Amino acid sequence: MCLNLIKKLMGTSGVILTLLLACCVMIFSGTSVYGANNPFDDGGSIANPAISAEKWKCQQDYNKEIDCINDKYGPLLADKKTEIQRYTTQIEKLESSKLAIHGKATQEALEKRTKAMNEFEQIKRKRIEEQNKAKTKLKECFDKIKKGK
Repeated sequence: MCLNLIKKLMGTSGVILTLLLACCVMIFSGTSVYGANNPFDDGGSIANPAISAEKWKCQQDYNKEIDCINDKYGPLLADKKTEIQRYTTQIEKLESSKLAIHGKATQEALEKRTKAMNEFEQIKRKRIEEQNKAKTKLKECFDKIKKGK
């Protein structure tokens, strides 16, 4: 009803401008469109800066741990990918020559590539395990803060 009244008084473009202005005021004033039921409110805000600082510290520790994990496993995974590609290229060249003498060489390259692929998967699993441990630590840190409220 109120929207219809505004429409009659100002026209459609006026309504759009008014709604846009209202949204801007809400955004810049810090008012949430969710009101008191904001699903993104983590409890750490201007109202309680200590909790925000603690959560920030937890997040920073998690970020450092993830960076270390990526620094540890990233180069290993890249090396294995290169090794797999090298064997794949070697296999393709040997198979395209179609000479019987290359059969054993092709088989050896296939075995080496399979071994490299298995190692690649093991490294990936280890990295994921460590990332999951870091996520668990982050969640425990957040839970500890939440319980301490």
